[in-house]
Amino acid sequence: MEQRRKGMGKGGGIGTEQRSKLTGEKAGGMAFIANRGQWDGAVRFLLDKPGQRVWFADREVVYDLANHRGDRHILRQRFVGAAGVASGHRLLPGRWNFFTTAAPFTSVPAFAEVHYSAIAPGIRLADSTKPRKGS
Repeated sequence: MEQRRKGMGKGGGIGTEQRSKLTGEKAGGMAFIANRGQWDGAVRFLLDKPGQRVWFADREVVYDLANHRGDRHILRQRFVGAAGVASGHRLLPGRWNFFTTAAPFTSVPAFAEVHYSAIAPGIRLADSTKPRKGS
């Protein structure tokens, strides 16, 4: 179990969460974790990896970046006029558990991809945990 700072906590404040994961961690631990009430209602998914937390909402992506000194930088990428919503694809095995001060959230699913269906007419966006060729 690990304790982490939370960037988009309930009520929009910074808080803490205790998190444990059941079976099925993907190589490298990268997964888009679904929001089942453990975070702010605007958040649909979280990608949590060393040095950054990436929050996926319906019409924006928020990058919470930290360097080796612990300095944090927040970058928001908004999809102005977007009609689509963020949706999880390629369900990963296993489930996550979150123990917050409000309540426990158990058996939370995680996905290998997040898709935005209509960020502009005829344009969709997909983000994946799978490394790109050449990187």
